[in-house]
Amino acid sequence: MESQTRNRRSMARAVIGPVPRSRKDDPMLPTSQDPLRITRESLFDDTEAAESLLHALRWPRGRALCPHCGFRHSYRLTNERTGAIRFKCARCRKQYSARRGTVLERSNVATGRWIVALWLALSAPGVGLAGRIQRATGVSHKTAWAIVNRIGDHPEDPVFTALRRETERGALVMDALLIGDAETASPALPRRRVLLAQAALLESTP
Repeated sequence: MESQTRNRRSMARAVIGPVPRSRKDDPMLPTSQDPLRITRESLFDDTEAAESLLHALRWPRGRALCPHCGFRHSYRLTNERTGAIRFKCARCRKQYSARRGTVLERSNVATGRWIVALWLALSAPGVGLAGRIQRATGVSHKTAWAIVNRIGDHPEDPVFTALRRETERGALVMDALLIGDAETASPALPRRRVLLAQAALLESTP
């Protein structure tokens, strides 16, 4: 009986894996000398790659952290149909995903499109952000506005903060084709406001 118990414990350790001894040994995002280049294919067409990037941003130390009890040992669960990845805590047995506690939580928007939206909020904020998100990701205008509102309500979101940090240190480089032409960095006024300004100018002209 005792030997069976030891076998079960050793099997559990093999599945869960050892606790990282130091931050140096943990899987981290690339360095600025060898940055990770994000392409449309890696975010929109490869669900697993987009999820992996989300995990790296959410948990920089490489280990998923249970939001329920704070334990770092977990089982990795992959949905074969959708490719979505969830974790099951080895202590409290509750399931969670990298979206838990972020602006992505309870959202039907794909992970890759969320990352592009967050990138645009960093690189080209301001007037017209919802329109730029709509064009870059293909979501509806209503959904784009919902994304903008979520980001605005949570400026210290962990994924948003991590994306800013990794961008500033040069570890991530976004494909320019992914976020549209360079003019999006200097957003134009909405068409309705332009037309109203033109009409006011015509009325004031003698």
